[in-house]
Amino acid sequence: NEIGAARMAGGSSSRRSEYFRCSQVGGSLLLLAAFSVLGFAFVYWENASIGLTSSLRPGQGGFGAGAPSPPGPPGPPGPPGPPGAVLHGTKGAQSEPFSLPSRLVQALEGISPIVSSTAREPCRQCPVTAGNCSTLRPAASRMWTASTPLVAASIALHPPKFSFVGRFLDGYAKCQAARESISVHLVFSDEADREDFKRGMRMFHPTVPENSWTAVVANANRAQLKALGMNPDGDVKQILASWKKWFGIAHLMDLGDEAPVYGLMLDAEVMLYSVTDCGPNSPWYKLFTRIQQLEASGTFPVSQVSKNATFMGEEHGCGYDRGIIKRNADWVTPGGLNCLRKCMDRGCKEVAEQIDLCRFSWWTDIPYVNLAFASRMFAHLTSRQWQKRMGGIYGYKPLDSDGCEVQGPDRHKLLMQRIRFPMFEYICYQQWCVLNEGFSFRDVTSVSGLAKWGSYLEDPLPGSRLADLHPIWVSAETVVASERGRIKRLTEDKPPLIIFHVDHDGHRFNVEHYVKLWKPVVGGRK
Repeated sequence: NEIGAARMAGGSSSRRSEYFRCSQVGGSLLLLAAFSVLGFAFVYWENASIGLTSSLRPGQGGFGAGAPSPPGPPGPPGPPGPPGAVLHGTKGAQSEPFSLPSRLVQALEGISPIVSSTAREPCRQCPVTAGNCSTLRPAASRMWTASTPLVAASIALHPPKFSFVGRFLDGYAKCQAARESISVHLVFSDEADREDFKRGMRMFHPTVPENSWTAVVANANRAQLKALGMNPDGDVKQILASWKKWFGIAHLMDLGDEAPVYGLMLDAEVMLYSVTDCGPNSPWYKLFTRIQQLEASGTFPVSQVSKNATFMGEEHGCGYDRGIIKRNADWVTPGGLNCLRKCMDRGCKEVAEQIDLCRFSWWTDIPYVNLAFASRMFAHLTSRQWQKRMGGIYGYKPLDSDGCEVQGPDRHKLLMQRIRFPMFEYICYQQWCVLNEGFSFRDVTSVSGLAKWGSYLEDPLPGSRLADLHPIWVSAETVVASERGRIKRLTEDKPPLIIFHVDHDGHRFNVEHYVKLWKPVVGGRK
C-alpha cells in the first residue's frame, strides 16, 4: 500500500511540478517516459527497503531467497551529478532540457537494494526478544519527499569545544556543496549552553546564518545522569558525549518524513578537508553515494591493534582496545558475553573474533548510522529484558515498561531517557549490524597496517596504504603523515571530506587562535 501510495504521489501534477520543470510543448510525453524509468527505480528500491527483493545480506540483491542476483536496475536517464544536472529529450532536432533536484540525482545514482529495513541473518541463539515497533518509513520513500539533505551530522557539543564547531560552521556555511549534501545538528546539554554558543557565533562568526545549523537540547541534567547510574559530580564527559551523539540520532529519527537516510555521529574537533573545492563538481556531492557504497559492501573495515605499542605509556594498545570491544559486545548482545560465547551463529562468531583478534572498528571510516537499523536497535535497548540487565550492571533502577509502549512525535528522544550507551559508542552499532543485520567485519590490516592503540586512521604507522581505502574522513595525524610522506598520499579523485581530531595538531590547524577567540564566552569551563 505504501509503495502504491508513493507512486501515485509521484505521478500527481503537484509532485511533478515540484520535481521537474519542462521547457517546451510536448513535455508531457517526456515526463511520462522519465517517470516510467524513475517509477521502476523507486519500486525496486522501495521493495528492497522493506525486504521484498532478497533474504540475502546487504548489497547482494536477488528476487527471492536463493535466487541468483540479477543485474541492477538502470540509473536515471542522463548523467547523474551535482545540482543542475540536466536530462535531455528531443523534439525534432532541438534539445529540451529539464533538471532533477540535487537530492534526487544523488539518491538515484547507483540504485541498489542497500537501505534495508528488514534484518538479514539475525542472531538466532542470542535472539532479540523485543518487537520491531519502529515508526520510521523505509528510506526509499522518505528520500522522495524530504526537502533536507539525505545525510545529517549529530555533533555532541559542550563549552570547551565551542571554538572548534564555530570554525567548522564558518567553513561549512561558505561551502555550498557541503550545505546541500549534509545538514548539521548540534547537541547541547542544556539551553544555557545553546544560548552561549549562539552568542559566540554572533560575536566571532557573524557571517554564518543561524538557520544553517540546528540546535538540539538534550536536557542532560543531574537528575537524568543519576537516572542512568552516572555520578553528576564525577568525570562522565566521555559517557555523556556518547549519550548526546545518540540523542542527536534519536532527534533525526523523530523528524519523520524529513528524516535523512543516514546520521553521522561526530565529535566536535572537526573541520572541512577542503574549504575551496565546493563548486558544481565538488566531491561533497558524492557523500551520499559513498556512504551507500560502504553500506552496500555489508562490511565494516577493521584492523588488528598492535600488542607492542603502548597506550598512555602503560598498557599495550590491544589490551586497552580489547576492553572497549568487550564492553560494547556485552552491552549490545542479548544475554551479554555469556550468550555470545555459547552462540554458534555467524554474527556471534564474528563479534567473538573481533574481541579475540583485537580488531578495532571505531572510526575506521566515517561513523554513519542507517536510521532504520538504529530504530530497530532502540526497540531492543528499551525492552524490559535489556533494561533489567543494564540496570543491574550500571546500578540504576530501570523503568517497568517496554519501549514499544512509547509512541508519539518525540518517541526516540523519549526512549533515550532510559538508555545508557557505552564509551566508543559507534562500536555497539557496528556489532548490532553484524549480529542482526547481516554485516561482517573486513580486516584491512594488510593495507592499513597495525593500529597503535585505536583506529588506524587516528595515528597510522609509517608506510600505511590507508589511502587505498578512500576514507571519507581522516584524522589530523593522517593528514600530516600524508603531507610529510610517512604514509601513502591521500588521493585526490576520492578525497576525504572531513578532518577529525584537529586538536591533536594545534600548530598545523591553527587551533590556539580560535580557542583564544572564544575565551570570553567559554571562560574556564571544562
